[in-house]
Amino acid sequence: MEFPHVSEILDLIDWGYKPIDPKVLNILAKYGTGLHKTLSKTTTGLKTRIAKKYRARADSLKEWMKENQFKTAISEFPIRYEITPSMGFCGTLDAIIQAPDLKTGEFELWDYKTGSFNKRHELQLAGYKLGYEFVTGNKIQRLRLVSPKKDGVMDLIVPDYSEYFLNLVKLYYTIKK
Repeated sequence: MEFPHVSEILDLIDWGYKPIDPKVLNILAKYGTGLHKTLSKTTTGLKTRIAKKYRARADSLKEWMKENQFKTAISEFPIRYEITPSMGFCGTLDAIIQAPDLKTGEFELWDYKTGSFNKRHELQLAGYKLGYEFVTGNKIQRLRLVSPKKDGVMDLIVPDYSEYFLNLVKLYYTIKK
């Protein structure tokens, strides 16, 4: 069975965003997708050509990770979670990271953002955490939003809202199915 993506579950909530012209939204989406691909390749050490428009952010993240001794364990990992065989969700997480203060085999889950952070992003991380743990059987110790800027990196460790996200999944199926 094909499940809805984490972002589709989160679309149930009116987040109060101002409407954006579809052409502008398309440009922003393409930029975000390109930056995500670039960050994934750069942080895993893959040699890649970096488009000029992404270079400063990619270099900033790479330097910040080096300074803080973060190491990418997994990048762009597909997740899935089943509450029942006909109820669940899927998606792709950005990165599983080994942080220097965690024991070997303990990890952080990161989601890259191009702008500021909000509650939707925190719930998104909870969905990815549930899916990763369901697929792999491995536990995630910490959730972090990461937004590389040209002059540094903005990051935020967020609470685990897994219980709330699961309630949204159940609500989704009550409304949509």
